[in-house]
Amino acid sequence: MKRILALSIVSLLFVLFIGCESEVTLTAPENLTVTAATNEVDVVLDWDEVIEEIDGYIVYFNGTAIDTVATAGYTHTDPQETGSYYVTAYIGEDESDPSTSVSTAPVVADNITLAEINASGNSGLGWDRTSGSATSYSMADATNAAFIDFYFSDWAAGYGGSSYSFISPDLVETDPGVTWNMSGSWNSSSFTNALTESFDNVTVLPASGYYNTSEITATNAAYGVYTNDGYYGLVEVKSINTNTGEVEIRVAFQPVQGLRILEH
Repeated sequence: MKRILALSIVSLLFVLFIGCESEVTLTAPENLTVTAATNEVDVVLDWDEVIEEIDGYIVYFNGTAIDTVATAGYTHTDPQETGSYYVTAYIGEDESDPSTSVSTAPVVADNITLAEINASGNSGLGWDRTSGSATSYSMADATNAAFIDFYFSDWAAGYGGSSYSFISPDLVETDPGVTWNMSGSWNSSSFTNALTESFDNVTVLPASGYYNTSEITATNAAYGVYTNDGYYGLVEVKSINTNTGEVEIRVAFQPVQGLRILEH
């Protein structure tokens, strides 16, 4: 009886030992970054290698595991949508806490009113490269030059012209409607013609077909924007009032430099 009891205790201790042995604490991957691939549609993730012995990493997109890799680094091929990424390390059935997350989601801003360059109000718009926020600026102040990505003009004196256009800021010094000194280090941008998709249905902006001016041929249409430092944006022209020179717009900005995915 004593022998059976002793064997039972040994067996129980062995089971407890094995149970404790399987509990592994893994370090979460650190320094996760997101960049655009050279084709501007693939999303590249990089992070630091975990120092513990592991089987690999699990990549998550919008909360769902999409792949496993053996080493640090992953390319999400042509996802056609945007969202949040994080990574975990794993060995066997054990998984680390998630890394910090990174995002490819565009920053959308609505109910922005800009003025034709001769009308009353701010005519220029620029995006903050870190936050993605949109801010309107006065084109009459050349100290704003570094912050402005586009403005609107009818390319004539006054603001009652029959058509308005997106204009690259570096063209302002030759704008026929400008009669004051506009000397400054203005940015350059380029624009698509009206896209076939509506603002809310755009997934990926085109790789070509950008011009330093683009006539607004339709309201409630979307136009792609490419900045001189390699960022993409999207603008919906909601309405134009040539009596007041006001243009109401909605915008989206992709904070990942060089990424053409604007799905939102």
